[in-house]
Amino acid sequence: MLSDEAGLNVQNGGDAQLAMPIAHNADFVINAIENLAGGAALANLRGRGLSSRPFTTVEQIRSDAEAKYLATEEELSKQLEGAQKKLASLETDQKAGPGGTVLLSAEQQETVRTFRNQVLTLRAQLREVQRALQQDIDQLQTWVMLVNIAAVPAIVALLALIVALWRRARRRWPHVAAGG
Repeated sequence: MLSDEAGLNVQNGGDAQLAMPIAHNADFVINAIENLAGGAALANLRGRGLSSRPFTTVEQIRSDAEAKYLATEEELSKQLEGAQKKLASLETDQKAGPGGTVLLSAEQQETVRTFRNQVLTLRAQLREVQRALQQDIDQLQTWVMLVNIAAVPAIVALLALIVALWRRARRRWPHVAAGG
């Protein structure tokens, strides 16, 4: 199992021979010996796999924001779908004129233009609702980062300053009491 023929591929490369490991049997044996000799203490040091610890507050805010904007988003999606269907039906119901062009009356052209504008407006509103949802989540992320980056070190620095001032004052108090 540990012989060179079983674990190495020897290649001649000009003046020298190059040995490339094939199966890494030596590494396997060394790891097995370490595992068997290490006992229970070393076995407990191994990783236990991935564990998921979700931010429940973030998930709650995300679900609240989604619930808040979901109704608006669904309504806008329905309106958009209805406007697109009306627009498609208007364009397909028309008779083709000479040369395969569709002939529309001025009133029908205005209706098509109105529906197209409505579709564009609804799409913009839908994007705005989705942006607002993402903005709430981004705002929470910003606050969490601010707390982690600025607030916690500021609190630690403030506590260190308080301890330093307390120690300094404590060193002065015995001198004041002895002199008075």
